[in-house]
Amino acid sequence: GLVYKTDAMNSSKVDIVATAKEDLHDPIIYPVGIINNSSHRKEAQLFYDYLQSVDSDKVFKKYGFEDLD
Repeated sequence: GLVYKTDAMNSSKVDIVATAKEDLHDPIIYPVGIINNSSHRKEAQLFYDYLQSVDSDKVFKKYGFEDLD
């Protein structure tokens, strides 16, 4: 089966046997946003702000994600 490399890297049950070359696919991007009519807008904003933080960036990098910069 196919899984994201970041998922495979964090599972002891998966062996990576091949990796798709980066020039064979578009970058994989996980967008984030807040729904305008969210009933939990304050919490969503707090989570959004955390995702933009240096602390969050460290966690993402630890698990194999790269920054878009």
